[in-house]
Amino acid sequence: MDASMEEVVVIARELVAAAEKLLECAATAESRPDVGQLTGLRRMAVEAKLPDKPYYTIAEIAEATGIPRTTLDVERRAGRLKSFLPDGQQRGILVKCDWFDAWMRTGCR
Repeated sequence: MDASMEEVVVIARELVAAAEKLLECAATAESRPDVGQLTGLRRMAVEAKLPDKPYYTIAEIAEATGIPRTTLDVERRAGRLKSFLPDGQQRGILVKCDWFDAWMRTGCR
């Protein structure tokens, strides 16, 4: 293969890689929910570029909301912020979005 043909091959590979990346971005954009339809924690999480899901860890909630993790832990330990630890795990306490939103409505401390 001469130099010009090698350049064409390199450019073609770069174009294929760019096209694959565009397709990946398009697929991700299609799978992301419309933020306008979300409320509460789910909306804050998606706006913070976290995936949309029904449960978040304390660290993810802190990241999405700006509420200090220590505050969330105090509220959780006091029983005011409902949470659970999935069976078989020792870490990764989860909070359901509805539970967090209810906590916020009650006037978190």
